[in-house]
Amino acid sequence: MSGTDSERASQGPLRQRVEDGLGAWAHVVLRFRWPIALGVLVLTGALASLIPQMEVKMASEDFLFEDDPVRAVYDEFRRDFGQDQVTIVAVSPPEIFDLAFLEKLEAFHRDLEDELPYLEEVTSLVNVRSTYGRGDELVVEDLLDEMPGNEKELAAFRERVLSTPFYFKTGMLSSDGRATGIRVEVAVYGEGADVFDGELDLAGFDGEFEDAFAEEGTDESVRKRPFLSGVENARVIESIHRVIARHAGPDFPVMAAGGTMMTYEFTKQLGKDVPLFFGGGLVVIGLFLIVLFRRFSPVLLSFSVVVPATISTFGLASILRLPFSAPAQLIPSFLL
Repeated sequence: MSGTDSERASQGPLRQRVEDGLGAWAHVVLRFRWPIALGVLVLTGALASLIPQMEVKMASEDFLFEDDPVRAVYDEFRRDFGQDQVTIVAVSPPEIFDLAFLEKLEAFHRDLEDELPYLEEVTSLVNVRSTYGRGDELVVEDLLDEMPGNEKELAAFRERVLSTPFYFKTGMLSSDGRATGIRVEVAVYGEGADVFDGELDLAGFDGEFEDAFAEEGTDESVRKRPFLSGVENARVIESIHRVIARHAGPDFPVMAAGGTMMTYEFTKQLGKDVPLFFGGGLVVIGLFLIVLFRRFSPVLLSFSVVVPATISTFGLASILRLPFSAPAQLIPSFLL
């Protein structure tokens, strides 16, 4: 017997068993079609209820696996130097160096500090570093540590700000001096980041101090701290929007931009586009099936498979804690 014949002979029983199993399954489905159909609907509904719990990750680093070397280097950078993505809020009033505007800017700054969760720092003309000499001493303080009380003090404040290139280089003032920026830095770590699993003994503050930080458990505990998630980042952006909506006006026009803001808007838009494109795809395919078969039953049969399959796929992804990302938006199209 040749090699081909022997392969066919060995595959014959296996193929027959598979076909017999599929046939038996078809008989079971036909016999208990209504209970099975009801069970599929119940299971699909249960999985659909889990879809809103799926985490959405749209940041640039989320396109890489966590064990990717590039991602590992970037995560180490964030642990050492903090978050590299910030939100810039620009305010372009009729006149920056105006007492009424400076008071509004200070109130806006304080509300951002008080209401934003996971906040690292807010920097604006209110608290940006001001360094100058006074006699024989060097003074370092917040720029608006003392609000100007009259026009003379306001003119001196204006002269000091416009003559300092540092405020232009850091974005506190635009190049033409007609807009001011507010830099919002979010925290690197999210909820649960304060939990410390390692053992640290700082009683000695001599040789024991360095030994405690050199412990393996300490380093491992730091690495396990969770970074700020997409949901937590969304809370920050939504809080920024609420503060802006409360303060914005004709004499206080506000615009916001930045990496975190872009990620939030992209996620929000994707949440609208995926159902729209999936529904539009169903309509187009349904029309083609009707034209092709001139009957509605093929449309009903195909949709009864595709729609539950798509819902179940995302429901299972939520159970397995697989985040929804930009490439995942192709899944409905592939299933269609």
